[in-house]
Amino acid sequence: MKPIWGAYLEDYSTIKLIIPASHNFKKDAIYLRGAGKKYRLIPFKEETYGEELHLYTHFQGVIYLHIDYQVFLSPTFFYPLSLGKITRTPRFEFETAYNGPLGCEYHKEYTVFRIWAPVAKEAVLVLVHGETTQQHMKYVGKGVWEFKVTGDLDKWGYYFLIRVNQELEPVLDPYGISASPNFTMNYVIDWEKTYAFQNKRPPFSGSYVDAIIYELHLRDFSINRFLNNPGERRSYYFDMITTSSRYPDSGLKHLKRLGITHVQLLPIFGFGGVNETNQETGYNWGYNPVSYNTPSNWYAYDLNNPYGAINELKQMIDGLHFNGIKVNMDVVYNHVFDSENFSYAKFVPGYFYRYDAKGFKTNASGCGNDLATERYMVRRFVIDSLMFWTTHYLIDGFRLDLMGLMDTTTILEMDKKLTQIYPEIMLYGEGWDMPTTLEPHKAANYHNYWQLKNIAFFNDLFRDGLKGSPLKITKGYALGEKIEKELFIHLIKGSCQDEFRFLAPNQSLNFVECHDNYTFYDQMKILCKNFSPKEQIDYVRLSLGLVVFSQGIPFIHAGEEFLRTKQGVENSYKSSDEINALDWSRQKEYDELTESLSDMIALRKEYSLFRMSERERVEKRIKFDKRGANQCLSFRLIDETEELQVIISNTYEPEVFYFAPLVTMIFDGKRKVQKEVSQLEINKPGIFILKRR
Repeated sequence: MKPIWGAYLEDYSTIKLIIPASHNFKKDAIYLRGAGKKYRLIPFKEETYGEELHLYTHFQGVIYLHIDYQVFLSPTFFYPLSLGKITRTPRFEFETAYNGPLGCEYHKEYTVFRIWAPVAKEAVLVLVHGETTQQHMKYVGKGVWEFKVTGDLDKWGYYFLIRVNQELEPVLDPYGISASPNFTMNYVIDWEKTYAFQNKRPPFSGSYVDAIIYELHLRDFSINRFLNNPGERRSYYFDMITTSSRYPDSGLKHLKRLGITHVQLLPIFGFGGVNETNQETGYNWGYNPVSYNTPSNWYAYDLNNPYGAINELKQMIDGLHFNGIKVNMDVVYNHVFDSENFSYAKFVPGYFYRYDAKGFKTNASGCGNDLATERYMVRRFVIDSLMFWTTHYLIDGFRLDLMGLMDTTTILEMDKKLTQIYPEIMLYGEGWDMPTTLEPHKAANYHNYWQLKNIAFFNDLFRDGLKGSPLKITKGYALGEKIEKELFIHLIKGSCQDEFRFLAPNQSLNFVECHDNYTFYDQMKILCKNFSPKEQIDYVRLSLGLVVFSQGIPFIHAGEEFLRTKQGVENSYKSSDEINALDWSRQKEYDELTESLSDMIALRKEYSLFRMSERERVEKRIKFDKRGANQCLSFRLIDETEELQVIISNTYEPEVFYFAPLVTMIFDGKRKVQKEVSQLEINKPGIFILKRR
């Protein structure tokens, strides 16, 4: 690798020189010049690496990070002072923390542009409106550059030119709220001109266990519901709430029939990995953050209108709210798509990411970088972004991708700020234990559940015990495998008894399928090749029932209820529509499963015993009373006014249960019923629920 000769600012009093080892100069005659000052640099350590000499020097004096300096090795030879590790020092964190406004502040008479770029030496605002003009911004302190433009700038394009070291580089506004296709510039927006919501958020108790979450990708959900002409552009935002003549019972009508309370949308912010101007080529789930506060143009029809994606997304959310469905947003604050070109990487090199002891970016995310959410201005950006989506788009909850890479302080502050805006908001995420530079007690993973009592976690023990491990590709209870009684009891009870994993059921997000890994049906086909079509339906119904009737938060992946397949593809994040799109013909083929799931959800809503939010109540109200030899398990849910008995089987071996008088079956393994019974022979996988009067 070619050496990068130069002078680098490591902290407020240390400069490292990387110079040729053969260079002839006087070590007692090195000076720093800039801001009308001259400081002598005193060497205190040197290291030689082949032809490189690394010379560490110390100086006493004040240095201004937004001003150019030069390091002179002789009266006629100097290096421009470049940025080193100073942005990762505690003093930098303290001196540049800023709480004032950032981004584009629009008024009809004027617009103010503000960016936080404390180590930039030059910041230029570029305005695009027919012709392109440039305005040099003013440094106003605390790392902030500002410029005010008079006149009405509605719909004007803009971006910035930033010089941190020697070259000006184009940069987008990280606080921008509208972006051009493929992120060439931002737009000034008058928010009062955007679509006005007609509906309030649907009512919700705020108790997480009252939610039924349905995860979907906008394109997957709708692309096969409509017949598209070649080259025809669609709004996948509008398609979400539009009735299909091809599949009249699909889409929104299907969601309402199921009775789910929240949809969880895979990323809808501006993401990379696709060509936003061409919907016919390329595909991506969207976990590639580029522009955190702008809606994705890839899903929009009105591509070249600065208001297009904004209005389409707002109308979609409004339509879902009108139909009683709340909207949770999948957000990715653990990494960015392009770590070299992300806005804050240009504004403040070395600050936004985590680095190891050797100065290399860490990669716990597997995406080449990890956001340093523990740093003040990173934390502020994350929370500002979430507050923006909550207030301006009426988002009802957030799923935090790889939450275990974030720090607990950020999560707690996020919870505090967002519940002040909307007390019933949902916050949950992937609390996996991942290698990170954070101290163990500061990582927002499931080990630290006790610090995050208002946050829910995807429960991988539930998935692995009931579906089977997606990593080892094993069978779980819902595929006919035996299960340890103690584990089964913990999973049914919300994984919160005896400090098993969580404080209470409202922290346990129960699932057997999500966008990651094999679908339940595909894993079943791999592991259970001898299952008949009828047996496949029985076991899928069992898995859905375990999700719905266990204590905790039910989570369902779109199409899970009609045996969704991705043709055996385990990680389909950029696979074709043929792999990812929902096949709505299967909805009709497996309609009996939709009927079953709808009835299950209705029963969960009807009986609060399935929705207990306190650990103490779970311990008091749930009693396991039978374990048959054939993996048939029975437990009772009891309160002051009613008693339910739930019997679960994962086998076709028969087992008979006898009941005292006045027992009514309310779920017969497939549908809601009202049938008095004195005995019940169970000879297939399923869940059976009885009520004692």
